[in-house]
Parts: sequence; C-alpha cells; structure tokens
Amino acid sequence: MRSTGRWTVRWDGGRSGSAPATWGQSYMYLVLRTLEPATAQLNQSGGVIVPPGVTLDRVLAAVGRLLVHCESLRTDIVEEEDGRLVQRLTSGSASVDAWDTTDRDDGAAIEAARLDVAGVPFDPVGLPFRSAIVVRDGTPVGLVWAASHVACDANSIPIVNRCLAAFLSGAASPDPMDECQQPLERAAFEQSEAGQRLGRRALDFWERKVGLLPVAAPWPEHEPDDPRFWRGTLTSAAIQPAADAIARRLATGTSAVLLAATAHVLSDLLGTERVAIQLTAGNRGARERIRSVANMTQTGLVVLDVDRSSLATTVGQAWRAGMQAYRHSQFDFAEFEALFDRLGQARGESVDLAYFFNDLRTDTRPAEAAVDPAEFANLRSVTAFRWEEGIRQQNIKFLIMVRDGGALTILVDTAFCSRKRAEVVILAIEELLVTTANSG
Repeated sequence: MRSTGRWTVRWDGGRSGSAPATWGQSYMYLVLRTLEPATAQLNQSGGVIVPPGVTLDRVLAAVGRLLVHCESLRTDIVEEEDGRLVQRLTSGSASVDAWDTTDRDDGAAIEAARLDVAGVPFDPVGLPFRSAIVVRDGTPVGLVWAASHVACDANSIPIVNRCLAAFLSGAASPDPMDECQQPLERAAFEQSEAGQRLGRRALDFWERKVGLLPVAAPWPEHEPDDPRFWRGTLTSAAIQPAADAIARRLATGTSAVLLAATAHVLSDLLGTERVAIQLTAGNRGARERIRSVANMTQTGLVVLDVDRSSLATTVGQAWRAGMQAYRHSQFDFAEFEALFDRLGQARGESVDLAYFFNDLRTDTRPAEAAVDPAEFANLRSVTAFRWEEGIRQQNIKFLIMVRDGGALTILVDTAFCSRKRAEVVILAIEELLVTTANSG
C-alpha cells in the first residue's frame, strides 16, 4: 500500500471484553482461511470527502470516534488450541496513513486511495481495520478505510461512511449505539436458549435439503487456466426490464426471477434437473441489526427442480425456496461443517454445494414502467461482456452476482467451467429472460 506518512489515533473511551466469536464472524473467518493468502479480494471499503476547513486533528479524531462507536472494527479473532474462535474487543491505538495526491478531482483521488488501501490482506489475528487520509498540498481532502470481511459486510459500508461524515462535521453518530447490535451482544444472543433454537432450526433445514440431492455423477474437470478462477461482468440494458416484466406478470420480485434464470443455466451446465444453490443472506431483518457494523452475512440453501420448458414455473419455486433459505441462514459454522462431514460420510461422497447466487441490489421490486417488447432487440445490441480479473484462490465453482442496472458478474472455477463456456452461460441468462418477457 502506498503511504507517505503515518499518524496514530487512540480510542480510550470504548469498552473492552471477549466472548465466543459470532456466527457471522466465524463463518467469514473460516472462509478467509480457505482463501489465504488471497484474502484481500473480500475486503470491504469506503471513503468520504473531508469538508473544506476540517483540520487534520479533526480527521484523526473522527477515526478514533469511529473505532469507539463501531466495536466490530476493533475486534480481533483468536483461534484457541481446541479450535474454538473467540472475539476480543480491544482498546488502544491504530495507525492512519497519509495518501498524497496531485489529482484535483477529489472523487477520483478518494477512489484511487480506497482501492489501494483495500488491496492489502489483513493479518487474521490483528486489527481488522485500516484507514488513510488523502492529502493534497498539505490539506486533507478525503478519508478512506478498509476492513476485513470478518469485521463488516457490504451492508455496513454506507453505515461506516455515514458515521465518518457525521464525525468529520463534529456531529453525533446518526446511528445511536444503543440501537445497533454489537458483536458482544450478538454472541450473547447466539449462546442463549433462543439463539441455540434458531441455529438448530437452520441446520435441520440444511440437512433436509441436502437429503433431496441425488448422489452426484463424477464431473470431468478441464485443464484450468492460470490463474484458475476468473471473474467477468455482462453489461446489459435488457436484463433489468426483462426481469421487471416477468416479475410483474408473476407478481413476484426480480431476485426470484434472476435466481430462477441462474438455476436454468446451471441445470444445463451440470446436466441435472435438480440443482442446489447457496444464496448470500444479509441477515439484517431484526431492527437492532439494520444499522449495525458487523459481518452478518451467511448463506442459505435452495434446491430447485428446473422445468427447462418454463422459466415461470421455476420462478414460483425460487421465490418460495428463497424465502425459506433466508429464514434459515443463521447458524454456528463449526456445527455446520461437522454436519456436512457426517452427511458426506453417510452419502459416500462430499456434498457439492459450490454454486452461489448473490443479489447485491437493495431494491428488487419490479419497475412500474414497462419496456415495449419490440425494444429488447435494440437494448441487446449494446450488450457487452468482459473478463475483469483472474484469481488464484477461491472456494467456489460457479457464482452469479446481480448488480444495479442489470449487470451480471460471473465467477467460475475454470477446472469446472471454461471461460469460453462461461461467456455462453451468462449470455444465456439474458436470452432466457428476454425470450420469457416477450412470450407474455
């Protein structure tokens, strides 16, 4: 990471303590262990403009206030000798780097600094947070930060940015601490009788769903690329209006439509009618979790019987299965792994659940305004796909991510699906959606 100077901030006003790691912390800690050393790909990050006239001392004070307010950002995870994970809420100090720029565009300078700060892996047993002040001609113009995914998830990013903006202006946090569940309180709930019931229900659900899966036929692997894993994005002006049209017709959300379309192409890829897909679940339905900075992300499981002649039939399944999956996505990950070891032994094979769907949008309702079906051909004329990054280490075979505006990102293990085939697969999603939208 580029740094031209360094300051130290202390946070002495916050509490300290320890507790079992939360389910969200444990899940992401173990995921990151499988990705080492390439863990920076999952770092979470953000940045804000420093208003004119705000001094360096106030910027440093804002970082200190953030670390007091958002306890997850100063909580490290310790693996005990028996394998148990413990969270330790620390007090003390942290370094803040200087990031000099000559760029006169504040937004561009902040984005460049954010990417730089976020591009460095975190020590798994160290402070899961770093920050840098963007400085031009000796004046702070921006403040950027990055955190390990163990400490926060994508839903936390706007909360951290909102807090920093308030602290820079000298205001109180817009998210009072007594309305935000901190990791210590979350751990206490998970260890309670109510929390244990929640976790057991989720694992029982997963066990039932896995019981529906047939023993998989051996899948022939390809000679992988180097790097082995690749991520690319399809930019399409047709996907969103097509998904909107289908969702309006079926009185559902667009996420169910896109999940169903993903299931269809995965069914073709695997050569099976029944597919299992893990959904990324934000787990922020409870009031006290909506404004919390923490990693609450875990996964839920859907098992769908794909009717290749009718996307609409699969959409109905996807909505119901998705709601069930989200309701059963909070559990102890160590117990989860033990369960899957037992299930694999009973089946005589490991359970293959390396296929994922992640809808990153905050609003999945269909737009009210409809696009004339005759326009879809014009919209598709500007569709473009490009490979963005090769990744050496990942723990998935196939992932579809839905982004705002209808962009779809695909991540594949090229030992499972070649890049050429992956391009065909992601374009098939657009084709299926447009064809189905037009058929109505």
